[in-house]
Amino acid sequence: MGGALLTPGSLSLIQAVFRSEDRAAAVGRWSGLGGVAAAVGPLLGGWLTGGPGWRWVFLINLPVAAAVLVIALRHVPENRDESATGRFDFAGALLAALALGALTTALTVAASNPAGAGAAGGVALVTGALFVRVERRSAAPILPLELFSSRLFTVVNLVTVLIYGALSGMLFFRGAAIAGDRGFSPLEAVGTCADGGDAAVSPRAPRGSASGSARGCR
Repeated sequence: MGGALLTPGSLSLIQAVFRSEDRAAAVGRWSGLGGVAAAVGPLLGGWLTGGPGWRWVFLINLPVAAAVLVIALRHVPENRDESATGRFDFAGALLAALALGALTTALTVAASNPAGAGAAGGVALVTGALFVRVERRSAAPILPLELFSSRLFTVVNLVTVLIYGALSGMLFFRGAAIAGDRGFSPLEAVGTCADGGDAAVSPRAPRGSASGSARGCR
């Protein structure tokens, strides 16, 4: 969830810090670095999972986050809105974290612990409903619900959720199928993308074969 906040947070910083004539170039660099991260991240994650261990996928972020924090404190100017009033919506933030955490738990343990998944799903529904109620009554909500009165805003966000949900699910399950069913290492599974990944998942592909990696990303 913290990682998901980086995208809107970083774009907000660009909007607040850069002048209007420099903003397009800043967004272009932001997009380019995002593409580099999307290419390097899975490969690094595959290497860590097959080598030092999957826990390093999370631990490796600690020094990176520390470096970013130091750089931000030294080079990013303060952009507080002095005209803003009201307190931070701690109740809304807590309920949002609980709802998303419970939903993630339910999806994670659904196959191995259906009863636990049902309980977690119930918690997600209750805390989600409480979140909506709190946001409606809050003077300074973290998610102003009136934004959804705009049809354009609602449709764009719904389409974004569907597209990226499908894309993320495809990448996750295809990688799991290649690594688990076909006997590829985590790094090899990451490398078998595009049509190579489809070839490796195919029932005709021999287990542990290099057909996927040979025909994968170039």
